[in-house]
Amino acid sequence: MGVSLVELAASFDKVIGVDNSQLVIDDCRTNFEYAKVLNFELLTGDVSSKFLLKSIKADVILYDIPYWSNHSGKVNPAEQNPDLGELITNIREFITEDIVVYAPTYITYETIRDELGECEYLEVWLNGKHDRNFIFLGSLIQSIGKTKIELNE
Repeated sequence: MGVSLVELAASFDKVIGVDNSQLVIDDCRTNFEYAKVLNFELLTGDVSSKFLLKSIKADVILYDIPYWSNHSGKVNPAEQNPDLGELITNIREFITEDIVVYAPTYITYETIRDELGECEYLEVWLNGKHDRNFIFLGSLIQSIGKTKIELNE
């Protein structure tokens, strides 16, 4: 929990984590303390809340879509995740245009482009298997369109 933020903390003055589960926030706090990261803030709340978004000041947003799969039938990603287009619109309005989205493999470049506009879409393959996608928006775009990288462990 908070692994990306622990790694990013060395490059930023402050990192802010948001989750709607206090258990996740508590685990994240433990991981920060274990890693001796001091420049963080953790918020319990719903990322789709405009009230919450208005309270955050940030230069870059990293959004990791919470439910990538149905976790053996326990969740429905389409119903339990915030609407991506609406969430990104609100982040752009209240915080920043510079957004990175960690996205599951079933979200295609065409879907993202149609919903969010021009972007950089990085398709990541690990050991020959499509593992995830990274979507870059705002000034984080280095190359508009879809790129595929292949990594091996």
